Amino acid sequence: MARQLLLRRLELLAQDAIPKSGKVMVVETERLWAMWRDEANQRQQVGQLWHAPDGYRFSYEAELPPTFHLLAEFPEHRGPDRPYHARNLFSTFAERIPSPKRPDYRTMLDSWGVENPDDQLEILARSGGIQATDWIELSEWRPEADDLTRPLLARVAGLNRWPGVDTVGAGDTVELRREPSNQWDPFATELFLQSGLKLGYVPKPYTKTIASVLDTGATLRGRMVTPIGLEGSYPRWLMRIERAA
Repeated sequence: MARQLLLRRLELLAQDAIPKSGKVMVVETERLWAMWRDEANQRQQVGQLWHAPDGYRFSYEAELPPTFHLLAEFPEHRGPDRPYHARNLFSTFAERIPSPKRPDYRTMLDSWGVENPDDQLEILARSGGIQATDWIELSEWRPEADDLTRPLLARVAGLNRWPGVDTVGAGDTVELRREPSNQWDPFATELFLQSGLKLGYVPKPYTKTIASVLDTGATLRGRMVTPIGLEGSYPRWLMRIERAA
């Protein structure tokens, strides 16, 4: 029931994005997945970070990977029924946001597709909050039943495993193809450029959402936005996924 209510709220926000005044309203990012990259370079969901009326909340997933160590700021394994709370954004995540004093701050946010620079969760969702000091990454939370009325920005999974991906450029169109025979995830969706080059996959947090939309016969289209990553590391591409007009 809670997920249905949240989905309905997202739908209403999308409908109200352009009010009668004609002024565009920015939809606030309400919740993020906290992802952890394991030794096999697989990203797994370990927690959630979200807005609350009086600040922010963080909780762990009920089941955690056996080799994952609890974060220093959150030393107890608390679930959503007993989350950590703070008036301001937790330092674990706040330190992942670039300083507004940086001369390239606005350029960075624009390259990530950030629409509201005052929304800290949106900045984290777009950038991933990636640091060299840990294997944590942030992604926008969506319920499995989301119908993608509002476009999704996600980072391509497995991009560095396929030859020729160094030719990828911003604005490239991406085709989404279901791969129900995938031995690891029956909800897997492959990503291809128009040339037929395979890019990778829809990332794990969104496989069921994307698959459920595609399996209804709807068409989704993708567009490469920008590469994201630490200097000297293989870039991860941010991609926009939306319903075809």
